[in-house]
Amino acid sequence: PDQQRLFVGGDFTEVDGEPRSRFAAFDLTTGELLEEFRPQVNGGVAAIAVTDEAVYIGGAFGSVGNQTRGNLAALDADTGALLGWAPAVSGGAVSALTAKPDGSLIAAGGSFTAVNGDPGPETGAGDGLALFDAITGAVRPLPAGEHIHNGNGEGDADGAITTLAADADAFYGAGYTYASIEAGTMEGTFAIKWDGTIRWVADCHGDSYSVHPQGDVVYVASHTHYCENMGGVAQGAGGVGDYPYYRAVAFSRAATGTATWEPDQRRYYNFEGQPTPSMQTWFPSINAGAYTGMVQGPWSVTGNDDYVVMGGEFTRVNGTNQQGLVRFATADLAPKDEGPTLFNQTYPLKATSTEPGLVRLSWATNEDIDNANLEYRLYRDEKSAAGRIATRTVRADFWNPLGMTFTDRDVQPGSTHRYQVEARDPGGRTASSAWVDVTVASSGAASPYTEAVHGDEPTHWWRFGEPSASTTPAEDAVGSNPLTLGAGVVRGTQGAVPSDTSNRGATFTGTTGSVATSTKQDSPPDLFTLEAWFRTTSTTGGRIVGRDTAATRGAKVDR
Repeated sequence: PDQQRLFVGGDFTEVDGEPRSRFAAFDLTTGELLEEFRPQVNGGVAAIAVTDEAVYIGGAFGSVGNQTRGNLAALDADTGALLGWAPAVSGGAVSALTAKPDGSLIAAGGSFTAVNGDPGPETGAGDGLALFDAITGAVRPLPAGEHIHNGNGEGDADGAITTLAADADAFYGAGYTYASIEAGTMEGTFAIKWDGTIRWVADCHGDSYSVHPQGDVVYVASHTHYCENMGGVAQGAGGVGDYPYYRAVAFSRAATGTATWEPDQRRYYNFEGQPTPSMQTWFPSINAGAYTGMVQGPWSVTGNDDYVVMGGEFTRVNGTNQQGLVRFATADLAPKDEGPTLFNQTYPLKATSTEPGLVRLSWATNEDIDNANLEYRLYRDEKSAAGRIATRTVRADFWNPLGMTFTDRDVQPGSTHRYQVEARDPGGRTASSAWVDVTVASSGAASPYTEAVHGDEPTHWWRFGEPSASTTPAEDAVGSNPLTLGAGVVRGTQGAVPSDTSNRGATFTGTTGSVATSTKQDSPPDLFTLEAWFRTTSTTGGRIVGRDTAATRGAKVDR
């Protein structure tokens, strides 16, 4: 804490030609190895925590000097002499330690399965996570262990707590599990108050390796790929290796929500009902390196009031060559050079006119890795102040796009106009759609139903109003995801809205008849609304509309 010494642990037995048994200390002013500081640790040291009085070490060792120790020990911070602090964990190693800033408590994490020989102490400790008195070594209550436990035995093969860090209010950690929840519960990040109770769980899938609380934010080095259970990033299409990995993520320090139901409870623990933080709009793009062969990017994260620093085996960050070490500035210092990323053909604007003097315009929110709040400017005919017909600011995470609509009224029937939408971040960086031409209708009528739906600003709207002889997919009236028709669907049926005589409906067999889109809608399972109009003679019920994965399509999993 006084910034005078650097303590280093590992598997080494020599430093600068001098014998050192897996632990050493350096003078931070001169860089010299401290001659008098030479504890004899008989196994690897994987974790260090330091207070004003002591240095706590954890790893896979059974003794220090001639004294028995069970993967945990404490040393005098000045001399390296072994202290009497001697709790013991077994069944696996210690891979993480952290100290409460006042020096009163020590949290330990790893793959161990027992504390002081007890595999299930009443304190809740013992399965990859434990809390100790920093003076006496007594085991302290850890009720959070009922839900957060990653102890999996020797070798850490299938689960472990990999990292711990602390502030005055809580300690933060992360880990990994493999194959099933028998290996452990934690692949995301957690915060546990110093009384041992859960502050929050960031219920994300994807191994996590390092955590760092800084101000109001907690930063994590990981390969996160699914946080839908807490309203965070959604998992992309494909299997392992195919979907995007977010190797640097951040969460609010405060609890802000509640975890929802886990759909894959064979593989992942169900944290439903536990408090969650908010996922921050901070997603630097970091590639996987090749050095270790483990297909990872950053392994470690730390920082100060001005910067967040990550180290690892990556070679590129945000599309720029950046090998192994990178720093990100806090908001007041950041260059703010990342803007909205969808433009031209990747950012479609839809313009239609079916009623005299009206042009219906619809588009979705853009994507920005460091801003959820973007301003949208809609232009007619020219990109100027005179041509701007609408401006609004909308908050939307890039994995959960929202639909927007605008009706340009009192436009001359029969005239032709072009439209463009521009997304603008708070720093003024922009991305625009391509210009879209439309001829204003000279006939037709605007129904109250059409006005109401546009007023709700849906992301998609399928009316099934195509002619009976049409073989084209069902048009998305406000978006760009048409529905493919399966067998047993007949078009040209009387629609649900009598006043819309020109826009009819479709008949389904009730068995094989269906329509579907394979385009993934990334909103979390509990954060979207579906509405369907239907008429039926069935008295047995059944699915009207739903959302599935390819593996569950057609099964009894209606949501």
